[in-house]
Amino acid sequence: RITMPAAFGERLRVAALDGAAMFTVGPEGERPMEVRNPRVTVRSSDGEVAVRAYADEPAAAVMVRRGRATVRTAAGSETLDSGE
Repeated sequence: RITMPAAFGERLRVAALDGAAMFTVGPEGERPMEVRNPRVTVRSSDGEVAVRAYADEPAAAVMVRRGRATVRTAAGSETLDSGE
């Protein structure tokens, strides 16, 4: 399930995710796309990012197919490049 605010694209590029999805993020100047889940937040300005994050599972998985993404969890944050 992906939930986006009504203002998505105009002022915000944020989506809530409970499940698994591939996001293709196009450049939008200074506004990165952000995917949120209680376990993980993934931010990317341009690229392709796969996120698997279910609310009832103890872990999330993120794969950057193209570009770069910053992944934040309770343990800290890390930047992933293509192929990571």
